[in-house]
Amino acid sequence: MSKSVKSKNIVYKIIRFLYENFIVILPILVGLNLLFQNIGSNELTVYLFDSGKKENFYESKFEIYNEGNSISKYELIQPLILNLQEENSIVDFDLIEKNPKAIKVWFSKLKKNKLKVDFDLLNENENIIFSILTSKPIEKFTISSRIKNIENVITYHYQIKPKFYDRIGKFWYFLLFFSLITFIDASILVSKNKQLNKILSLIEELSLVTDKDLFLNSYKEKYSSYKIRLKRNKENLMVDITSLFNSINENNIEEIKFKMKIATKRSVLYVLRKPYLIISPILFLVSLLVVIISLIFYSTF
Repeated sequence: MSKSVKSKNIVYKIIRFLYENFIVILPILVGLNLLFQNIGSNELTVYLFDSGKKENFYESKFEIYNEGNSISKYELIQPLILNLQEENSIVDFDLIEKNPKAIKVWFSKLKKNKLKVDFDLLNENENIIFSILTSKPIEKFTISSRIKNIENVITYHYQIKPKFYDRIGKFWYFLLFFSLITFIDASILVSKNKQLNKILSLIEELSLVTDKDLFLNSYKEKYSSYKIRLKRNKENLMVDITSLFNSINENNIEEIKFKMKIATKRSVLYVLRKPYLIISPILFLVSLLVVIISLIFYSTF
């Protein structure tokens, strides 16, 4: 067997496996997506949630919130450093609230636009709220730090919302696209049923007196005319059909015809692709609903 034929067989087997197991793979993918999102939430977040003018300055309120594992002074290798834009300057700062109250917090101004925030322990779902007074409004800010097991500290500015695409799990975009493609694929497959039925009718007319060459040539011609994508290689399929024909006897002809029909339908994964006429719209509606609800939710958040 040539390398090109082997390559086509491998691709066909991979595609066939994905289709045959997608109903099982789908919930696994959803579960993994939720799991990764949950794992990804093991992070420290700094929110700028309010700001306003106060006399000749601008007061901004921040919250440091731990969404994951406890962060002690041993994990906090480098304290949090709040960095403002270069043209801004910090006039004053003040601790507003800490939960629980036993948390020890230290502030120190490093430069005119940098504030260091240090603490002894911040457990999961604990937070620190503080305010800073600046010469100009805070248009943007960054956080620099080194915390064990946390690559980045997430920042959120209430006036600068993350892009919608970043806030919705990319899985739902994939599912939206996938359901659309599989629905189109299944629709095209079903639209070619007339061509498929010609092949199945030819098989149904098979008898003990059928001429082998005539049958195989007719089958090959009709299969070639069956214009559908993701179709098994014609030559490979003909090997199977020929083998089945050669095994015909008076006791098994109905069984052979049944196997030929199955082999023909399997050549295009018919039984597996057709159900997506129903499955795909459901997947599409579910993923579209998630995206719409998320859009509404985040537009008000």
